[in-house]
Amino acid sequence: MRHSKALGNTLLLVTAMVWGMAFVFQRKGMDHIGPLTFNAVRQVLASLALFVMVLASDAYNKAKGTLPSRTMTAEHFRLYKKNTLEGGIVLGVIVTLAGEFQQIGIVSTSAGKAGFITALYVVLVPVASFLFFRKYTGVLQVAAVVIATVGLYLLSVKEGFSIEKGDIWIMACAVFWTIYILACDRYSPVADTIRMSFIQFVCAAVLQIVIAMALEGPASSGWQGWGYYGQSLKEAMTAIAYCGLVSSGIGFTGQIVGQKYTDAVSASLIMCLESVFAAIFGVLILREMMSGRELAGCVIMFAAIILSQLPSPRRKANMGMPKA
Repeated sequence: MRHSKALGNTLLLVTAMVWGMAFVFQRKGMDHIGPLTFNAVRQVLASLALFVMVLASDAYNKAKGTLPSRTMTAEHFRLYKKNTLEGGIVLGVIVTLAGEFQQIGIVSTSAGKAGFITALYVVLVPVASFLFFRKYTGVLQVAAVVIATVGLYLLSVKEGFSIEKGDIWIMACAVFWTIYILACDRYSPVADTIRMSFIQFVCAAVLQIVIAMALEGPASSGWQGWGYYGQSLKEAMTAIAYCGLVSSGIGFTGQIVGQKYTDAVSASLIMCLESVFAAIFGVLILREMMSGRELAGCVIMFAAIILSQLPSPRRKANMGMPKA
């Protein structure tokens, strides 16, 4: 059990680093291509990566004699397949919405700020759990919401009470990641996690291709021809490849598998480091700089994230996270 938890925590730490770096690549990709096309191609690559993982997983389980079709009763296996398909479709729709909002928002905000605002999902999860499932939300979690609001104000709201449009999109993204976490918590324990992740990316790829073609493709008013479109894709391909193959393909699977082997509180605390990695990589690679006010907002928000995951006296555990 201890070995399994250590493995789960390691997977989540690597995932947090991968997702933190993804904010940098998402920002760089926007220098060449529209956010909707970026996401569409990213999900296609993620689907291919997960397809390979599904084949490898099936081969491994077959060799070990642990294929679910052989170890479960017919009724249990039927429900297992149903949960896998249903969970993949539900998560795919949520990933599409969260991903589109995040990618649009990151066009006009920094990678570091996007990372911290996205991490609001860690604070929102216990609140959503109470509102929709009547799971106890302790005093610490309520305090975390208040503190996070102060941090978000310092990070995003400018003089004259103006706020950057990109920050608003990222806030919407955080709401959908909250919904994703609740759905992941529902389906991960009762489904084939790798196959479910594959289905979610296939679903997201189909939806985002349709959206991209309608709003950035030939049907859009800003269309400049297939030649220009292809050249833009080529120039952005390194960033897309990282986000599709590494961040989405490996990162999301690492989160789903890691969350299966560790407790939710540990998972949330580890995954909230994503925002820290995003800020670090933003400074090191993109040379992004934050004002004193924005840095104070980041520190306050990170404190709120940590506080939200501390167990209250009447609560044993909280739900864990996902990202970029």
